[in-house]
Amino acid sequence: MSANYGHICDPTNEKPCGNSSLECKLTDLNNVFTCTYKVQLGQLCKVDEDCNEYISRAECSKQKKCVCKLGSIQAGKVSCFPLLGEFCEDNETCQPNNSICFDNLCQCDNGYLPNFNRICSPILLGTYCENNNDCIGIKYAECSKENYCTCKDHTVQINPSRCVATPHFICESNSQCEENKLCINYRCQCKPGFHLSPAFKCVSGHLGMNCETDNECSNLIRHSMCSAEKKCECDHFHYPIEDSVCASTINDACKNSELCTNGFTLCLDNKCHCQPNYVYNGKKCVPASKN
Repeated sequence: MSANYGHICDPTNEKPCGNSSLECKLTDLNNVFTCTYKVQLGQLCKVDEDCNEYISRAECSKQKKCVCKLGSIQAGKVSCFPLLGEFCEDNETCQPNNSICFDNLCQCDNGYLPNFNRICSPILLGTYCENNNDCIGIKYAECSKENYCTCKDHTVQINPSRCVATPHFICESNSQCEENKLCINYRCQCKPGFHLSPAFKCVSGHLGMNCETDNECSNLIRHSMCSAEKKCECDHFHYPIEDSVCASTINDACKNSELCTNGFTLCLDNKCHCQPNYVYNGKKCVPASKN
């Protein structure tokens, strides 16, 4: 069975190590053999082939040591990775972080821009750009005439890396809208059960949220209204049982799919009743034996 790097190996095997870049060497005075790299960066050499036979992008330096070629960088003992702007093979690892090999060239991934051709920095609003593609990592961003990433018309900046659409933003498909929004009549609008927050986000309705009219509450939470304190609350005939549910009480009207309050209840024939073997006592349903 072949061994991996650093593992004990048997030199009598046909392939004692599982990788062609490894060899089975005596590394211990107690006659222990271990799989080690045939060539490592920093190792003495005579010609380039002593290095690049096993380490891609390596060469033999003037000091007669294996080093990474110009345009690549050392990563560990046996790897040289191409830098930004350098030729690369498909799926080859590029340096720095957040870079990819695309069209045989190392370049920054979407959402990042090269900085001095050494690092890939995240795109932020205000970052220098040459065209809209440079700002593609930020939804609703574009490259301005002054060559910096900025939010498009009818969108607003809420932090250095995010623009959100205002109600005036023109859309053509749902994909152009943010989470919990749909493109309706060329405008990004909140899905049913959600409302627009001051930050232009669509958030779910909940009891206690700010309101101006009863419809703002009842459109999101059935059986709710806007109180004198301008907060959504259950109307006079229903009671809160969850953050966004107002339920009927015993003998009040309900729909079969709705919840009734006070526990041990059910909606039957469009009216809230106590469950079988329970009776209504003290504004709640209790076991009939304890009545």
